[in-house]
Amino acid sequence: MNFIIFAVGLFVTALVTYGVFSQVRGEKTPPQARSGNSDGESRTSASQDSYPAKA
Repeated sequence: MNFIIFAVGLFVTALVTYGVFSQVRGEKTPPQARSGNSDGESRTSASQDSYPAKA
């Protein structure tokens, strides 16, 4: 039970950290933010598609 809570907490922390990091990157570099966001969206969509498949 503790391992499940730890895994979920770690996953949420990673999501929040990635979101904040991407926002900071986008604010500092607007031109690269567009390409970075498009890459990030494709990566996240691919990862989201793979997660249910694994589960």
